[in-house]
Amino acid sequence: MPRAVRIYLLAVALPAVLLVALGIRLVVLEGGRSREAAVTALNKQAKRVARQIKAELNACPEKRRCGDVRHRESPPDKRPRSWWKPRRSPECAHHAIPAPYRILIEKVIAAQAVAGVVEVRHGCGCVVAGGPARITGKIYGKADLRPYLHDYIVCVAPRGGDAEVALGVRMQIAVSTILFILMCAGLSAGIAILVKDARKAREEVRKKTDFLSNVSHELKTPLTSITLFSEMLSSGALDAAAMQKAASTIAAESKRLARHIDSLLEYARLERGARKFSIQEVELDEIVRAAAEAFAPSFPNGLEVECAGARVKADREALRRIVDCLLENAAKYAASETPVKMCATDGVLVVEDSGPGMSSDEAKHAFERFWRADNSVTRSTGGAGLGLAIARELAHGMGAELSLEHVKPHGCRFKITFAHGRDTCSR
Repeated sequence: MPRAVRIYLLAVALPAVLLVALGIRLVVLEGGRSREAAVTALNKQAKRVARQIKAELNACPEKRRCGDVRHRESPPDKRPRSWWKPRRSPECAHHAIPAPYRILIEKVIAAQAVAGVVEVRHGCGCVVAGGPARITGKIYGKADLRPYLHDYIVCVAPRGGDAEVALGVRMQIAVSTILFILMCAGLSAGIAILVKDARKAREEVRKKTDFLSNVSHELKTPLTSITLFSEMLSSGALDAAAMQKAASTIAAESKRLARHIDSLLEYARLERGARKFSIQEVELDEIVRAAAEAFAPSFPNGLEVECAGARVKADREALRRIVDCLLENAAKYAASETPVKMCATDGVLVVEDSGPGMSSDEAKHAFERFWRADNSVTRSTGGAGLGLAIARELAHGMGAELSLEHVKPHGCRFKITFAHGRDTCSR
C-alpha cells in the first residue's frame, strides 16, 4: 500500500469512521433515554387520571348494583388445529363494563386536562371507554383501576402518537445521517485526491522516463563525436587542417557535454534545496551585454540589445544562467529571417523571439520539469527539458518572477520582473 494511502487512512478515514460510529451510538442511546423519559411522564398522567376515575367510582350511587367487574375468559378452543386454518387464541367473553361506570369514566376523561389521548382498556386489549381519539402508537403510559375495576387499565398516549415522542429521536437520526453523509463526502474527496495524486505520480514517472531518455540522447551525442574525433586523431592519418577541425570539434562537444552535466547538477541542487543565493546589487546592463556577446554567433540575423542602465538586486551567477538559458532557448526556436530582441530596463529583462511560439496548452507546461513540446528522440532541437524549469526556480530564489507571453502573430516573449520592476520595453 502506498505511503500516501496509509497516511490518509490513518489520519482521515479511520477518525471519520470512528466519529460517525460514535455519533450513531450516541443517537441510539439518546433515543432509548428519550423513550423512557416519555413513558415515565405518561405513566404519571395515567396514574393521575386513574385516581380521579377511582374517586368518581367510589362516589357512584349505583356502585352497589354494578359491583366489581372481574376478568372472565372463555375456555380455550378445543377444536383440532388445521394446517390451513390456525387455532384462534382465547378471547375474553365479557370485557364490557356496566353502562353507569362507562358513562362516568367518559365524563372524567372529557374533564381531564391531559395533553394526549386517554383510553380505558380491558386486559385483553379491547377499548371499553375513551374520547373520540384513539391510541395508535406503541408508546403510552398506564395505570390500573383496582379495586373497583379489575383487569382494566387507563392508557395515556401523546396526541401525535409515537411520532411526537420520537421527534427528538428523528432529529438525532437526521444529525447522524448528516454525519454519515459528511463522512462519505470526506472519504470520496480523499479517494479523489488519492486518485489525482496517483495520476500525478504516474505522470511524474513518465516525465522522468522521458527525461532519462532525453538525457541519454543528449549525453550520447557529444560523447560519440568526442570518441570519433579522438580515434581519428590517435590514428595519425589526418593532415594539419583536419587535425585542427577535429580538435575544435572535440572542444565544442566537450563544452556542450559540460553544459548538460552542469544543468543536471544545478537541477539536483534546486531539487533538494541546496542552492544558496548571494543577493546583491548588480548592473543588469553588464550581464546582458556579456551574455549577448557570448551568444552572438548563435544568431545569424543579429541580436538587438536595448539597455537603460538598470541596477537590480540579484544573484550574479544565477542571473547570468537565466539569461543564458533564455538566449539558448531563443537560438533553438527563433525564426532565421528576423533578429532576436533583448531589452533590459527599469528592473525588467525581456527576451523576445519570432519563432513558432507555443499554444496556450503548451505555455501552461513550459516551465515544468522534464517537459518538452517534442519528447521524441528524433526531434530537431536538443535539450532535456530542464532549462526553463531551472530558470524559473533560480528567478524565484532571487525574489524575481519569470513569465511567458505569446507574441502575435507568432513568437514568445520571456520576461524577468525583479522587485519593483516595471516593463517599459516596446513590443
